[in-house]
Amino acid sequence: MTETKLIYNPSLPQALRQTQEWAGKGYVASLPQLIDLRLKSDTNSDFWTKGFATTTEEHVGKTKLGNSVLVTSHRTKIWTPERIEQAYNQGLINGAGKLEEPEFYTLLDTDVQVTDLDKVQKLPSGRQSLDTLRKDTLFILRAGSEERANQYLDKLSEADYLEYGNFHSLIEVNPDQPQGRLLFVDDYYNGFYDYGHLYGFGQFVGVRQAQNFSTGNLERILALRKFVPEILHKDFEAEAKKVLEEK
Repeated sequence: MTETKLIYNPSLPQALRQTQEWAGKGYVASLPQLIDLRLKSDTNSDFWTKGFATTTEEHVGKTKLGNSVLVTSHRTKIWTPERIEQAYNQGLINGAGKLEEPEFYTLLDTDVQVTDLDKVQKLPSGRQSLDTLRKDTLFILRAGSEERANQYLDKLSEADYLEYGNFHSLIEVNPDQPQGRLLFVDDYYNGFYDYGHLYGFGQFVGVRQAQNFSTGNLERILALRKFVPEILHKDFEAEAKKVLEEK
């Protein structure tokens, strides 16, 4: 069993930091993970009626061969809370954080999706019909897979949505200066977007294992080991875990 928490802060990096701390060994939802949460939820739930920042990153720059590319990552590669704050100090470019060339080249060598910028730069930006989005390369990249994109669009259709947003600022980006952003998912029809939002407020979704009786009390019970001979500590710990798991 897992539990979720919506965490808001007027500062985006602080919101991310607080959500990471709450999630612990869990995770802060990426855009595909937020879609999965929406697919399991009623469209009247908070997952649908509120907007969220996600940990999905979009970066633009050039390869060592000079090719202009869009880099999509659904895991945190660059934008930790500390790195976002550093980007603020360096100065943002229309809401995007600057990357150094070596940093961008290192990013390209990780498990990211790399797409020719020309392929997505001139795609429509704004609210579009659901059928149009089924074929939209950028929408599919952001959803994480074509299958998930179609499942999401099917649920939107079932909820009587006729169109949905997929906003981007790629046409305005100069790939000579490597840069990147986090992606956001808005409420209702507004959909996915990247506009100016490495700066400002943040609301993330944290997901972690449910804190039940067993996990919540094990540490306190194990503190009683000091009253048990050291040679029996392992047996005491094993028995404590067994008892709590049966609760």
